[in-house]
Amino acid sequence: MHAYVWGGEKAEEVLPPAISVPLLRVSQHLEVPPVATYAGLNLWNFLSTTDDFTDLESLESLHTFTGTKDEAWFYLVSVAMEAQGARIITDMLNALESIKSRDYGTITRALDDLSANIRKIGALLERMYEHCDPMVFFYEIRPFLAGSKNMAAAGLPNGIFYDEGNGRGSWQQLRGGSNGQSSLIQFLDIVLGVEHTSEGNSNPHASKTTCQVRTSASSSMFLAW
Repeated sequence: MHAYVWGGEKAEEVLPPAISVPLLRVSQHLEVPPVATYAGLNLWNFLSTTDDFTDLESLESLHTFTGTKDEAWFYLVSVAMEAQGARIITDMLNALESIKSRDYGTITRALDDLSANIRKIGALLERMYEHCDPMVFFYEIRPFLAGSKNMAAAGLPNGIFYDEGNGRGSWQQLRGGSNGQSSLIQFLDIVLGVEHTSEGNSNPHASKTTCQVRTSASSSMFLAW
């Protein structure tokens, strides 16, 4: 679908039934939007020769748009980061349960493990540059990941028309695949009680983001930058 829309000299705003009908059916079955998603590009798009999904050397992408190592590596680093982050989930859920019983030892260990895992996730992210050239990503890979929402400047003022044949179909505006769709960061924010708000949007060069960390029901700590 993305190759059809973005593969020519200009964006195609009508998706023919041969593509849209099976795409819509599969998307409905999987309960995902009919567009490239983080789950489809990364989490469901790899093989591993070992049980350790944090080992980048053991991972292989199943499908890419460009056939480049850069694109495959971009997806696989994300897979490894998610695998590393998965270890945080049970630790932090146990820590939240331990708050009720005031089991401070378990809470402390969980927070120590959380800190260590975040550092490991950061180390995996730093490996992105080993095989993913930023210029290749920006000019050759990223365009194929674009969706149809807010893409008027790219030739899709109304989004994409999913033609289902026989006069049926609908216009849809959907965001494309993005690592911002990962639930890992949102999970960390939730378990740590972090809330993000944006202020001062009238000046795009002087926007202010406030990060509120709720340390308990009766007290709060605020960080602003």
